[in-house]
Amino acid sequence: MAVLLSLATPEAYAYDFEYGGIGYTVISTGDLTCRATELVQDVEDLVIPGVVPFQGKELRVISIEKQICKSNTVIKSVSIADEIEEIGESAFERCSNLVSVKLPLNLKEIPPSLFSSCGKLQEIEIPNQVEIIGGFAFSYCDLTSVVIPASTTSIGSLAFYHNYNLKEVKLGTSVKEIGFKAFVGCPLEDFVIPSNVERIYSDSFHDYDFSNEDMFHDLKITIEKSDANLEVKYDYVENPFASWDYVCLNRRIEAVYDKDSHYYGFRIGCKFLEIGEGVSTSAFRYLPYDDSAISVKCMVLCKDARLFGEKPGGEDLDTIVIKSQEPPYCPEFSNTSYMRVKVLVPPGTLEIYQNADGWRNFWNIEESDIASGISDVMTDSAIQPREEYGRYDLSGRKVTGDYRGVVVVKYTDGSTAKVLQQ
Repeated sequence: MAVLLSLATPEAYAYDFEYGGIGYTVISTGDLTCRATELVQDVEDLVIPGVVPFQGKELRVISIEKQICKSNTVIKSVSIADEIEEIGESAFERCSNLVSVKLPLNLKEIPPSLFSSCGKLQEIEIPNQVEIIGGFAFSYCDLTSVVIPASTTSIGSLAFYHNYNLKEVKLGTSVKEIGFKAFVGCPLEDFVIPSNVERIYSDSFHDYDFSNEDMFHDLKITIEKSDANLEVKYDYVENPFASWDYVCLNRRIEAVYDKDSHYYGFRIGCKFLEIGEGVSTSAFRYLPYDDSAISVKCMVLCKDARLFGEKPGGEDLDTIVIKSQEPPYCPEFSNTSYMRVKVLVPPGTLEIYQNADGWRNFWNIEESDIASGISDVMTDSAIQPREEYGRYDLSGRKVTGDYRGVVVVKYTDGSTAKVLQQ
């Protein structure tokens, strides 16, 4: 006769003990270390300590489990002790009310999706020991400025994707690579790619299907000078700097393509392109057509800058500013460009350019102080001819030609002026 025994077992938990509303799992009984494994009790202000008591022992908390607080809607602030060395991916992803974060000073890596979709998170201090920022780490947050520390070498793909108010980012001196779509959707102002950066992607800053282009205007990117080329790994986007009006190029670009790529090249399309001293544009071509892929309104050429390809500057080019006393190499422009494009040269060099190979073909060469030391090309009306967009009375109503009185004139470059219309 079979006898069935019913054995009562204690309730099973995914952690060894609980302290302060957090479940912990022992990692090593010898080293007295543990991991924060589960959030047992919802709190608005979450504190994860560096040391917790258990059975008369003091255990060091050295890591946090992945997804420990994912999709929590209660937490408003997180403070993590400096003793903690590792945080699992997505630990605080989609914490929709999170507004304040204090990360441990000894953290080496910000894991993928750590704060992704924390839509109320407006500021973050990245610890000085962080070497890697993982993919999606701060995507869909509301950050306004970020300082990448000197220890960081890599910024992962989509790391700051769609932070619509992120205008200021300062890259540290050790960053080597910026991943694809890392800053797509971020209206970065006066952004600098320092000389230590070795590789970006063609869509690190601009997405081919990103439609909210109204937020991008009067933005400038500067690629600092370096003896090494800046490698741009070609993805699906042909214009890597499409989010900026003003591109200042002080090093040569090296386009890199996957062996299976069916794309023929990428281009620079912006309002203003400054080509730094000794820089060549030969990388910007639509292969295999050997045609220039630069399309700009205004080009600024420094000493020994070299243009290659047919139709340099594209069909929309209307101004060339030359910041060199000696005429740089001049490629073959179209007859339309020779007749229409204005060339601004440094004071005292007009005759030199009027007799120089290539440049002598331009009909409209002028001396200008702008060419001797440009500080802000984008707002200079001598370089950026503006067109009238509309006229309005002082109440903001659009007026017609028969209106008499003071009106506000709006121009296509965004500027305005008050004039007396008679």
